[in-house]
Amino acid sequence: MKQQWRSLCSKVEDSAKKKKLTKEEIFESYKQQVKKSFFGQMNQVAQMTELKLFPANETLMTPEDASTLPRLSVESLQGSHIDIPRKGTCTLLLVGFNQMGYDMLESWRLPVERHLYDSISSHKKHGRMKLQIVELSVNESKLFTYLKGFISRAFKKTIDAKRLSNTAAFFGDFQSWKGPLGIDNTLIGYSFLVDSNGRVRWRGSGICSFDESMILIELINKLQNETDKK
Repeated sequence: MKQQWRSLCSKVEDSAKKKKLTKEEIFESYKQQVKKSFFGQMNQVAQMTELKLFPANETLMTPEDASTLPRLSVESLQGSHIDIPRKGTCTLLLVGFNQMGYDMLESWRLPVERHLYDSISSHKKHGRMKLQIVELSVNESKLFTYLKGFISRAFKKTIDAKRLSNTAAFFGDFQSWKGPLGIDNTLIGYSFLVDSNGRVRWRGSGICSFDESMILIELINKLQNETDKK
């Protein structure tokens, strides 16, 4: 722990010297680095109510106010390509950075599958599928990148065959997407609704409650109707 703390302090001090920061700016930099560190994230988790950083939004964010997600293209565990955004389709994007976070994603996915299965099937029959559900396991460690093949094969064995085409493992730096998604704690799971233009219109965190699942289903219907009108 001492070694990690020294490393953190050294990182801030080196940055401060290069940028010639004032004492106040250096202190603020320390605060931000501590918040992003593992210990800072653990402290956030310890203070959470039911492992939630924030309650799920009750309404869709307007297109004007929503942040735009840089294009994300990954290969599913089945070998097909997953693109976010996808033209004419809204996306329920579920993101986990570790086993605890990934295990939380099911609580968001299952209610949607159960309640929207009939309407989704109807969309498929008419060739108008307006929703894709994407589960993403993010592996940022360089060590994991070196073991990409092994980890992907092991991960695939844990996923139901029906979900392989919508599940992917991401390897590398995910920083470009953390900002637009509002992710600053990687210890829990996240749920997002992204419209066909890549705008993040809704988000949830932690384990999905019953009330949140009802809100999510209602907002998916609204976003699908919005997409249908285009």
